[in-house]
Amino acid sequence: MDFILGFLTVTAVAILGVISPGPDTAVVMKNSLLKSREDGIWTAMGIALGNVVYVSLALLGLGVILTSSVALFTVVKLCGALYLLLLGINLLISKKKDATAMPDGSRSPGVSIASFREGLLTNFSNPKFMVFLLALFTQVIDPATPLMVQALYAYQIPVLAFLWFATLSVILTTPAVKSRVAGFMHIVERVTGVVLIALSLKVALSDSN
Repeated sequence: MDFILGFLTVTAVAILGVISPGPDTAVVMKNSLLKSREDGIWTAMGIALGNVVYVSLALLGLGVILTSSVALFTVVKLCGALYLLLLGINLLISKKKDATAMPDGSRSPGVSIASFREGLLTNFSNPKFMVFLLALFTQVIDPATPLMVQALYAYQIPVLAFLWFATLSVILTTPAVKSRVAGFMHIVERVTGVVLIALSLKVALSDSN
């Protein structure tokens, strides 16, 4: 396939993939609205790193092992579903918090690290992303495709993911949006918890086909 056509194909499909609502979107919204813009962006970085790992596995051919082994795929998806379930339950049982985010000066570095870890683990929680990558790459990559071209195709995906989720975090933490949701942050927590639990069930019931 022509490089420009292949690149634009991956770009278009990747954009549609990253903007589609899912666990990554839910956790970015949670950390942006309930914590801060900084936490939202750190979450986006964690998601992007998860994308880098999945993309690298797909390019190395290791993704085929994950998607072709029913036992391995099941273990990964159930671990991911359990993680999302725990996130959701924690939000449902959490105590009501002050709607205003902590000032930057009073924040602990551990807060941002925790948000980064949540983004990374949430992205890892959905092995169906590997199925998506393999299906996409088989359309634009063949054994004759130079390694550099393969990398250009593939590694734009984590870049696009970071840009989208970081932008989403910025939008959600603008004063206009913050002021609108400040009065019902506790409801946001509960709704996000329900969404994460529903997504955990979706992941648990998914298959590798």
